[in-house]
Amino acid sequence: MNSKRGAGAFSRELWAWQFLRRNPEYRRDYADFIKRWRALEADYGRAPKRDFSRWKKDPRAFVRQNDSSLSCSDTADACVMEDGKIMIECWMGAKWGFYKFPQDPEREAPAYPTELLWREQTPTPALLNSAEPCAIDVHLAAVQFDLRLSLDEQWEQARRLLASERRQRHKKGELLPRVRDNIALWRCCLDYLDGKRVAPDCAEGGYDAAFIRNEAARLINGGYKTILMMQK
Repeated sequence: MNSKRGAGAFSRELWAWQFLRRNPEYRRDYADFIKRWRALEADYGRAPKRDFSRWKKDPRAFVRQNDSSLSCSDTADACVMEDGKIMIECWMGAKWGFYKFPQDPEREAPAYPTELLWREQTPTPALLNSAEPCAIDVHLAAVQFDLRLSLDEQWEQARRLLASERRQRHKKGELLPRVRDNIALWRCCLDYLDGKRVAPDCAEGGYDAAFIRNEAARLINGGYKTILMMQK
């Protein structure tokens, strides 16, 4: 970082750029991009006088949508041409999150917004991963929020995320949201708690001994209160 430019002089847009320009993958992408771009300019001219009709037919000028060889194939916001082709400058912007022409990572401070214009960023809450203790219980899902960002947008996205997760677990048979759906499981748990032989249909229902043991313990240790709030 240039010592002549104090840290406090950077806007948030330039702070973001400081990290992107140090990203090894971005640097590789840019090196490939600018090599292609300069070759295309040499063959077809520079804007505004370039021969764009020939330019856009050159394989060097585009990548394919959802190309499995790309490390990031999320190109929903890219300018897609016919046959799923994406112009290389558009692909760079869609992949890395900006609208303007890709900037050289050697540049410390491109002008904002004339040279570097970031796309609108939306905070996306995420479920905790399966290694988290609360994620082991199929009844539970914990969502992470970034407290540095607006909570209003994250609340709404979290609601949609949880609704989707609930549908998926129910569809897979992992989640039983209604009382009538749980009766067979609860009978297995009661047999376990009473020291009785657990019925064979418990295993047939996909409930192994460890799951029944854990679920029975959860229910007697306060989990029974959730039954009072479940739909019939």
